[in-house]
Amino acid sequence: MAVRIARHSSTSSFRSRARTRTGSNVSARGGQTRKVMLDSLGLAIQKRDVTRVMAMLNGDTAAFNLRDAVGIALESDLLDIATKIADMVGQGPIDVLKKASSIGCFSAVVELLKDDSLPVEGMSHCIVTAARKNHVNIVKAFLLDARSDPSACNNFLIRWAAQIGSLDTVRLLLKDTRVNIHANDHAPFLMAARHGHIDVMRLLLVHKGEGDSFGRNEQAFLVACQKGQLEVVRWLMDTCNLDPSCQNGRAVQMACTSQNEELVKFLLSDDRVDPSSLGNSALVSAVNLGCVEIAKMLLSDSRVTVSGVESKIFDEVAKRGSRDMATLLLGLGVDDEIAVSTFITACRVSNFEVVKVLLDLELVDPSCREQAGFKLVCENGSVDLVRLLLQDERVQPGRADNESIVTACTQLKTDVVRVLMEDGRCNPGARNNLGICAASEKGADELVELLLADPRVDPSEHNNYCLDGAVSSGSLATVRIILKDPRVAPNGKNNLPLRSAVSKGYKAIVELLLEDPRVDPTACVEPALKNAPQEILEILALLPQVQHAVAKFWRDPKLRIMFKKLHRDMVQQAVECARIACPVAKKLELELNTDLAAKIISFAFGNDLIVNHSDIKLARTNALISDVLCKVNK
Repeated sequence: MAVRIARHSSTSSFRSRARTRTGSNVSARGGQTRKVMLDSLGLAIQKRDVTRVMAMLNGDTAAFNLRDAVGIALESDLLDIATKIADMVGQGPIDVLKKASSIGCFSAVVELLKDDSLPVEGMSHCIVTAARKNHVNIVKAFLLDARSDPSACNNFLIRWAAQIGSLDTVRLLLKDTRVNIHANDHAPFLMAARHGHIDVMRLLLVHKGEGDSFGRNEQAFLVACQKGQLEVVRWLMDTCNLDPSCQNGRAVQMACTSQNEELVKFLLSDDRVDPSSLGNSALVSAVNLGCVEIAKMLLSDSRVTVSGVESKIFDEVAKRGSRDMATLLLGLGVDDEIAVSTFITACRVSNFEVVKVLLDLELVDPSCREQAGFKLVCENGSVDLVRLLLQDERVQPGRADNESIVTACTQLKTDVVRVLMEDGRCNPGARNNLGICAASEKGADELVELLLADPRVDPSEHNNYCLDGAVSSGSLATVRIILKDPRVAPNGKNNLPLRSAVSKGYKAIVELLLEDPRVDPTACVEPALKNAPQEILEILALLPQVQHAVAKFWRDPKLRIMFKKLHRDMVQQAVECARIACPVAKKLELELNTDLAAKIISFAFGNDLIVNHSDIKLARTNALISDVLCKVNK
């Protein structure tokens, strides 16, 4: 008769549980295959077909292993099947017990523990595994078995029980003399303090031993402060008569780290606590974490000052401080140099609130250090800060040869450039139109269009550098915008833009440039023959100017060979297309030699070197080829 057992905890289907066990690193296709195979395995187990199960486990394409099969059997309340499967591959009840301990099958564990033949050495592994998986009832079941060693793995169980606050488990463990509550430097007591389990701490203190002492009460106190465990702190101070100023007053600083306002308030209510200890480290921690209320509590004590820690505090305020924190600390009054440094840092990280507080309190001149702050916000693209600083008449955006707008252009901060141009005090064409040159070579079409709206910006500066840069960037939109300006000469420097576009293979830009009558396509024939991609060559080959220009290259043997190869490749493409497009092309190729047929087909398509699939062209080609065939047959 099958042994059917109730599971300790509710479980999902065996397929989903098995999927969880194997992790999520399986590919989508592999995952689907595994689902199907696990379904089949589960059905075989439910039908108690052990032979089928073993066949599936031994298959070459098995997507699971013995642990999967045993786990599914346990989750299906079939302990006898799980044991039988394990036995058939040479494993015993202890291996089934390990699996049951891991997946939380409480009743299976209880049933298996009735077996007196279980090896003692395997029990420790099982109980630790159950503890690591937080199966409390299973751990308790093991502890009731005399064969279990509760001190296994360097007293792992007492540390684990103290951490989760399982008072009953701790009591069971303390009944065994092998358990050492002082193991790992009093770790159980510290674990309980860290997680706020006062009952466990009280129990551990009772069992600490005659004449023994934890010697870690202060450490537990600091750990509790760090984790914000107010009740643990109260209990330790009352029970262990702890001085809250122990270890140089670190407690208040660690309490600030926990961000527990009530805990900080409680500690500060004790006259023995000095909130300025360790160089006002408590205030530094509160500021670093943005705890405004805690900072207020600390500053209400006359012993707490920012003296000596200004750089730490105000640097942190500038980087991450809120408006409230900045108002609180800056309102105390600061040295001019500290105020300037805070302002510059806040501008660098775009902290609007801190900059606003500094300006509202009139602690800093926004044009300090040669407008370094304004330059930084322009560089960072902080539009709100740019607008804020421009409201102050001391900020002159056109200073240093319009450095601000030039910087914004080079960093592609379009919105900042727009604000500066609206302000009207900047010249966007400054420094020989450096701004639009930088924007063009980076393909920033929106910024280029914005700059060209100002007549002071000349895109033809530096011998049409803007167009050259836009072509090099491969930005079709930018090239199109620049070409609209009549001052730009697309044929400059021997048609450099076209030659550059051809060499880089920018087909769309080549087509755009060729639309301009000023552009001479023959200027790019030689570089095109050398390294242009096929699609560019096809565009150029259709141009009459290029076809005439090719003739002059016949004098160069290398170019002649190169062009012949190109022509041969394109003619071959024409032949291939003609086989489909022209009904008589195949017949022509059969009756004539291939080279002659290719020449005729190429000639039939006129000046095109590739097949043009227009109806008119095809009709003309068919007529010409048919005429040739008639003459050949005669």
